[in-house]
Amino acid sequence: MANKSKRGKISVKVKKGRQFSKGQRKSEKKLFRKKIMETKEIEPIIIQPPRGMKDILPDEQSYWEQTRRVSERLARDYGFSKIDVPLLEY
Repeated sequence: MANKSKRGKISVKVKKGRQFSKGQRKSEKKLFRKKIMETKEIEPIIIQPPRGMKDILPDEQSYWEQTRRVSERLARDYGFSKIDVPLLEY
């Protein structure tokens, strides 16, 4: 919350109750960000597939093709028809 002082400058209250003018607050923020960036360690990025998604390898293809054929036949027998849905939603 900003308040005008008697001199016409705008002061801003911070959590600890300290008051800064707008210029002082910007410089404090810059120093804080700089300090965080200096202490931040760079971690390697580990790429993993989204949970529940797995590659089907060539050895497993015959099993999954049979599973698809059976499930499509059952769905057709019960009156369902095929739809295409997005592979991945964000």
